[in-house]
Amino acid sequence: MKKAFLFVVTCGILIFASCDSGVKNSVKTRKYKSLHEEAVALALPDSEVASFPEKYKAQRAASVILTEYVEQKDSSFYLTISREDAKELGVDGDLYDNVVKDLDNTNNAIKEMNKKGQKIDLPDLEEIKKAARGKRGATK
Repeated sequence: MKKAFLFVVTCGILIFASCDSGVKNSVKTRKYKSLHEEAVALALPDSEVASFPEKYKAQRAASVILTEYVEQKDSSFYLTISREDAKELGVDGDLYDNVVKDLDNTNNAIKEMNKKGQKIDLPDLEEIKKAARGKRGATK
């Protein structure tokens, strides 16, 4: 009887342990060693980390990671990294999907403005990436 109970408990533990999101070092569960390390991950000055809403931190961290993989063709923005490859970087699938959705919304807004003949000044993507990299190194 004890062996059967231990077997059931062990199986339960193994099943529970294997039911993670499949994301290594997920930004949702990542623990930072210092406030500065968290600031770098969020591309924020150290002084803004404490006041940044907790519920948006994982999405912000995912967006910062994925910034390096945003490209532009004509007037459209897209990601050059797959959902699976993003998981390897710690970006959960739902966070990846949110970034894709944001890019789709941006692309749709650009299309609408083009249809209406409104002038659009698209940002320089390399400058945005450079600024994000700089903020990741910011301290204050």
